[in-house]
Amino acid sequence: MADNWYPIIKGNCTRCKQCIEKCPIQNMTLVNNQITINNGFECPDGCEDCKDICEYSAVSYYDGTDESIMNAFGGECHCHNHK
Repeated sequence: MADNWYPIIKGNCTRCKQCIEKCPIQNMTLVNNQITINNGFECPDGCEDCKDICEYSAVSYYDGTDESIMNAFGGECHCHNHK
């Protein structure tokens, strides 16, 4: 599990669902026509499977740095399934 590492789905996501199919821990779902991360803190440190499969560069990662925040929020974030 990651303390400061989790994926962020950016606004240019096309909802093709390739990331959902590629996720090794089944941690992504489609909810209300949006790809969501069920619990980003459960993603393995350094896993970039969803980013690697995305043809649209719609997946970024927060790793605790300011640079990752700026990169991740280059598009609108709508990804986390807040419960």
